[in-house]
Amino acid sequence: MTYDQLKILDKIVETGSFMAAAEALYRTQPAVSIAMKKLEEEFGLNIFDREQYRATLTPEGHRLYQKAKTVLYHSEALEILGKQLAMGNEIEIKISIDIVCPLPLILGILRQFQDRHPLTKINLMAESMGGTFERLMEGNADLAILPWLPHLEKIETIDFTCINGGPVAAPNFPPARIKRQLSTEEMKEFVQVVVRDSSRNSEKLTRSVIEGGRQCSVSDFFTKKQIILAEMGWGGLPYHLIEDELQNGALVTLDVQNLKAWEGKIKVARRTDKPMGPVVMQLWEQFQHHASR
Repeated sequence: MTYDQLKILDKIVETGSFMAAAEALYRTQPAVSIAMKKLEEEFGLNIFDREQYRATLTPEGHRLYQKAKTVLYHSEALEILGKQLAMGNEIEIKISIDIVCPLPLILGILRQFQDRHPLTKINLMAESMGGTFERLMEGNADLAILPWLPHLEKIETIDFTCINGGPVAAPNFPPARIKRQLSTEEMKEFVQVVVRDSSRNSEKLTRSVIEGGRQCSVSDFFTKKQIILAEMGWGGLPYHLIEDELQNGALVTLDVQNLKAWEGKIKVARRTDKPMGPVVMQLWEQFQHHASR
């Protein structure tokens, strides 16, 4: 039994076929098949039921696979640890931040961190919707700070802080003058200002968008806020970005059916299958310390 055979086994189960596993591992299909045949001969059992269309594990193969996953996990963790110990202080740290996040809070932490590590450059990349997570998964960011995150095994997160927000408009914008709940059909008549997803290679995401209604698409919340203040539309905004406007009456909250005020967690995320250098590790621990308080 070799580490390479276990990696091939894991990839076959993950992709569902010998051919897909071969493509993912940049091997030929015969090489993948021979590796599994030798593993079966070594243990004297059938790992896969070859009468099925997909690569389906036999009951014995399933038990073997569960143990193999454990071995692979510890092997990968050891490999990552070795790489981390061998790395020196990073020249640059790349952080992808969703534009909905409370930037002053994040910058306060980064300013303290930069004072202790003046030789490490901090590169901040502002993204929206799926763009933040895409940068992390494509290896273009060491850390991601974002409100939305799919559940993946190789992602570790810190519950950093919470934010809230909801639909707002200028007080003289027609829907704001109606003192009752507004239906989504009614709101279709008025321009909804939406921030577009900045991802490049992923399926585009939307948040609280009324489908079929009039829309104005922008790239950031500052522009969205200015358009709403100018009475050219309405839309959802994080309350931490409009505290003054809500207090002085320049903006008011709207009661829209199915678009209530919301609250969400901001998470700091990293990939566990990618080694962190010593400086990134210290920044990660600083975010953990803040979250624990």
